Amino acid sequence: GHYQKACAYAVTNNVDEALRELVIAILISESIKEFAADEVCFETLKESERFIDLVATTSDLEPLEPS
Repeated sequence: GHYQKACAYAVTNNVDEALRELVIAILISESIKEFAADEVCFETLKESERFIDLVATTSDLEPLEPS
């Protein structure tokens, strides 16, 4: 569910919420990184340093604090 929410937020250009939900999805299942790296709905995030770090295979994740 968090991955789908991240996609929905990304396509509506709500970057902070998209990244927050993506962090949760990856914390639940690290294999999500593989899908996220190639996900079409994350095109708006692919320039984001945080997104790049999230989908890197060696990143240490911490949940994002609400803004």
